[in-house]
Amino acid sequence: MGQITPAARIQTYLLCDIMDLTGEEALADPTDALDLRGPRSILVVEDDEDLRELLALALVRLGYLVRTASDGWKALQYLNAGSRPSLILLDLQLPVVDGARFIRIHDADPDICHIPIVVLSGVTGAEVGDVPLVAKPFDLFELLAVIEPFVGAAHIPELLH
Repeated sequence: MGQITPAARIQTYLLCDIMDLTGEEALADPTDALDLRGPRSILVVEDDEDLRELLALALVRLGYLVRTASDGWKALQYLNAGSRPSLILLDLQLPVVDGARFIRIHDADPDICHIPIVVLSGVTGAEVGDVPLVAKPFDLFELLAVIEPFVGAAHIPELLH
């Protein structure tokens, strides 16, 4: 039997949320196994579990490697552990470390300040400086248009054309 890829592992988790099909004990967060590096990797930082999982599933199916965090603190821990995604999709209203504080910490850290951020926010008139902003609710194709310069074009299945 072939080895399950990280992308397939995330898809299986998001669709089934039952067990790790590799036969190993399931991880508390199956994306813990992923070390995001490379041109098609995205860290999604979103506290709304449904939106976070739906967005991760959509991005994985479009050919991206995705890691998720439910708050700014968890995202910073992940980055401080050495992972370097190509892009961070960041909600502003987060518990523990909110999006605005995350941006300030990100910008002051020479190890991660080069990683681009795109803010996802439902806050009307949100001020995020030079960071691109996608207003919630958003259309997936609108989001793709904003993130593609950072992570490359999506692999859109024929049925969506």
